[in-house]
Amino acid sequence: MTNWRLYRGCALGHALQESLDELVAQKKLSDAMAQMILDNYDKAFNAAVKDIPTSKGTLKARLKSYKSLDNYWEFTLLDATLRVNSVDHELPAIKVIASANV
Repeated sequence: MTNWRLYRGCALGHALQESLDELVAQKKLSDAMAQMILDNYDKAFNAAVKDIPTSKGTLKARLKSYKSLDNYWEFTLLDATLRVNSVDHELPAIKVIASANV
């Protein structure tokens, strides 16, 4: 069940957690009920995203610049070729932003 909790970190998961915490603090909801709602959220979210198609791709480009701040990376790439499902997409420039925070 631990890996199911991955999506609690998204905006929707945070909003749900804050709302449940507020209801528990106001004594309108028990801790057990809040936990049951979170568990159902985890199951429903995982069931919804498991059927999303995934594709693997490759990206080749010239690196123009890169920056790093607080585990966020920004890469500016030129003359990029993105290959997805054996189809090449030529891009004159692309900016990739990545996070080490999971």
